[in-house]
Amino acid sequence: MTVDQKFLNELMQKYFPDTVLDRNYIRNNSERGEIILDKDSGVITLLLRWKYTWIKSADVNNDWTELDKIRFMTRVNFCVCHEWNGKIYFSVSGDSDFAKKFQGKKLPFNIQIMPVWQKEHWNVEVLKTPPRGDDGRPYVIWKRRLAHFYFKDTSSAEKCNPGNSSDCGHFQVNIPHEVGHMLALDDEYELDGSGKPLSKYKSDTTALMNIGMELRTRYLDYTNIMMNAVYPSTEFSVMSVAP
Repeated sequence: MTVDQKFLNELMQKYFPDTVLDRNYIRNNSERGEIILDKDSGVITLLLRWKYTWIKSADVNNDWTELDKIRFMTRVNFCVCHEWNGKIYFSVSGDSDFAKKFQGKKLPFNIQIMPVWQKEHWNVEVLKTPPRGDDGRPYVIWKRRLAHFYFKDTSSAEKCNPGNSSDCGHFQVNIPHEVGHMLALDDEYELDGSGKPLSKYKSDTTALMNIGMELRTRYLDYTNIMMNAVYPSTEFSVMSVAP
């Protein structure tokens, strides 16, 4: 490393205050997630710590059992891993040791949900309702780092195109879609007051942030920006995304 490069790296350190070197990992924690780089394998993990609050509607007598909670959390992990993981790969360039080691290689990107009691990224409410009474819509409030779910949100459900009621037969699991909101993604199916699409991707009905289940490269835009603030002289780019 040249003297000039060393100076620049030292100068850039002030932009990476939340990055720590933890044995074999480079970790950068923020309010809404922690990016972890594995220095041995090159695997990139976005860790989302969820603090669960188990609530019930007024017409439900029985509280959540521990088995209920475990069943829901297990299904969350399964559907998030099934939808997001093993499909996204990044490339890396730059002058850092990490960038030089993995330059030209495909670096897997995964999302991991971790239940916690404290130091959470997201507060997650799960509402217990009577059988067939959980027809409410899940939501994520970005500014408050709050999510609100139902048990059904871990299962596939039929969706219709809001702009065309005859366009049905699309199936989606809500939880992976809501995780997209935690990555700063907007809904792509919304209509304005006059019924016109708010998103230029309105016609892409098979996409996850619309009413389908397919990933798109554009879903990594915000995450990519955050990754490039993890470590000096280390720049990531999306290499490939499988639907």
